Amino acid sequence: MELNRVSYYITPQARIADLGCSVGASWWREAPNSCRIDAYDISTIQPQQNNVYFHKKNVERLYNNKNLYEIYDLVVADHIFEHVNNVNNLAATVSHLTRMDGILHASIPDATFFTDRFYRMLLRGGGHVVRHTKSSFLALMEGAGFELLDIWPWPDDFSWLANMANNLSDFGMNMLHPEEVTFVAEVLRKEMTLEKGYQYGWGFVFKKVRRVVYDDMEEYIHPLLMKILPTGTSHGMGFNVQENGLSAMAAIVENASHNLVMHFDGHELVIFFDGNCLLTACIEPSLLTEGTHFVSIVDPTHEYESNRLEFVVT
Repeated sequence: MELNRVSYYITPQARIADLGCSVGASWWREAPNSCRIDAYDISTIQPQQNNVYFHKKNVERLYNNKNLYEIYDLVVADHIFEHVNNVNNLAATVSHLTRMDGILHASIPDATFFTDRFYRMLLRGGGHVVRHTKSSFLALMEGAGFELLDIWPWPDDFSWLANMANNLSDFGMNMLHPEEVTFVAEVLRKEMTLEKGYQYGWGFVFKKVRRVVYDDMEEYIHPLLMKILPTGTSHGMGFNVQENGLSAMAAIVENASHNLVMHFDGHELVIFFDGNCLLTACIEPSLLTEGTHFVSIVDPTHEYESNRLEFVVT
């Protein structure tokens, strides 16, 4: 199966935008030198390479750059929509860059599948700050003026897991040997195949069929849960016990605000916000059962749930 189908839509004189390019994509080598590829990334900048021009830009904000309005025949947005704080801004950027009848090639992990859940569990989110599904992404792109041309399942080769073997200490996995991680990755490659119903996400090709006006677009920045304190306790033992007998948990949250609430295994907790980045909440003893629990931050106004961090009761 051909996972990346970008080359199918490259014409000899095409102008192409690659969003969230990092250090480069394999399909660049297949593009003729007569094309121009503009590679955008917020953290990576490299010298010009043949017909590839690097731009250190925040792709969530390109929608207000008048010089880029509808100049691209092909826009590539592979595995970036799950990494941005504001998917509506990125959808606006994609719509702004793509000419009428131009092509969008995009791919996402599906948050309902095992492989993405396993990835987020091991890597504590792994940078996936937004959880997409096939239906939610199709709706997002339809709202941005795009019509679906093609869709295909995207399997996981678990290379990200195999690569962890080289830096186990970075992931707090010092108790494992590199060969054990490599073994697990090989087993998953063998067992979790498309034929058995396992996949990482979806690949899409869209055509821009209408223009969408984003003049009043909301500049909403999603909250990101950075740390919780404490990260665990012993069964039957409270922590930071208050006068009412409840245990107090603190959370450090990027882009925090007064309208947020904390969730503990889906149970809504009332919070106190310090006006900066610290949220605190009290937890009933009945919730502190043995096992692994998940803490997240929810913005009810925007119907958004942040990444989740583990709280372990031993």
